[in-house]
Amino acid sequence: MIAKKLLAGLLGTLALGHAAAHQIWIEPAGKAYTLHFGEYDENLKEVSPGLLDKMPTPHVVSVSGSKETPLAVSKGKEGFGLDAGLGKVAAIVAEVRSYPVFERKNGEQLVRGKWVPAARYVSDFSAQKPLNILDIVPNGAPGKFKLFFRGQALPKTKLTLVAPNGWHKPLQSDDNGEFEAATLWRGDHVIEASYKETTAGEIGGDKYDNASFTSTLTFTQTTGTATPRPTPSRPHEMK
Repeated sequence: MIAKKLLAGLLGTLALGHAAAHQIWIEPAGKAYTLHFGEYDENLKEVSPGLLDKMPTPHVVSVSGSKETPLAVSKGKEGFGLDAGLGKVAAIVAEVRSYPVFERKNGEQLVRGKWVPAARYVSDFSAQKPLNILDIVPNGAPGKFKLFFRGQALPKTKLTLVAPNGWHKPLQSDDNGEFEAATLWRGDHVIEASYKETTAGEIGGDKYDNASFTSTLTFTQTTGTATPRPTPSRPHEMK
């Protein structure tokens, strides 16, 4: 039990922060898609055996028009394989609500924290509706997006655009939750957002005092200059 609490605390530490913290994201891989856990800007992908084994299986659906189809998920060495044909759907949407609650001391008070990571991959920029608690969706035109929290537009919130080579660009949603993300390079780009809910609640049967949400949106830029990915960072070792 003590080991489980220490592990949950470590995973909670990884969940905190923004661009430098862990997240999940979806990449096209071969003829399908893979959901990774790690840090996209550092090309860090947690593996199995390793920290990837501590990530609960995400709930994943494909989106085609108004149709949402649950997808089979299988864990591999560097992520979760998603059973959807490449380019055959408008979006792949994933969320993890069963991540273990972690406990921290705030003075003499023990605070229970919850982390909810989410991810979306889009094959085009047609407008889409939010499905995750914290969700980034295309807003109907290339480079235009909208940020939502619990189905409502989230204004004046910081985001980060990460290019394939790890380059960052800060972004911010406007009064309507909308923002633009201009790209320079060819390849997969990831937009990251985070939000903290300071009120107590319950998700997936877990009660918490506060909850941190992270969300990513991946899209593939087919034009521009090719750029190499950063040298892969070493996955964390768990004993």
